[in-house]
Amino acid sequence: MRVRIEGLTIDMRAEKLDTYKTFLQRKEFFKKNSKFEKYGLTCYPKKVADNFYGCYGKSKEQDVVGVLLDVVALENTVDNRFVQIRGESYEPNKYGGIWVQWETNLNNWDKWQEIDSAIWRLLGTWNSAPSPQKLTK
Repeated sequence: MRVRIEGLTIDMRAEKLDTYKTFLQRKEFFKKNSKFEKYGLTCYPKKVADNFYGCYGKSKEQDVVGVLLDVVALENTVDNRFVQIRGESYEPNKYGGIWVQWETNLNNWDKWQEIDSAIWRLLGTWNSAPSPQKLTK
């Protein structure tokens, strides 16, 4: 498991980019009329190969739109090591605009929501700035 956190770029902020908008923009890379549901995700096979998928799922976390997953459903072998799942969230309304990226093994596909929740929980724990809601009370 690997996690990377970045601030949204100026361009991303100007576009008011969020995770769901990004998913819709990527649909041109998906095979048409091939949508399926898996583990609470909406997925499409990608045009590049039948075992590459683009998925979107709603987050359980408050004020988090959702998660994009790029999934490569190939088995890792000694000669062929690669990241099988990449998750991304673009959240313009959290922490001044944040881009969360994570990577994991295909065995964790069904745990995507737990991974997402754990990342946001830890970000909340590490955040030293009070939330706007706490300031107004």
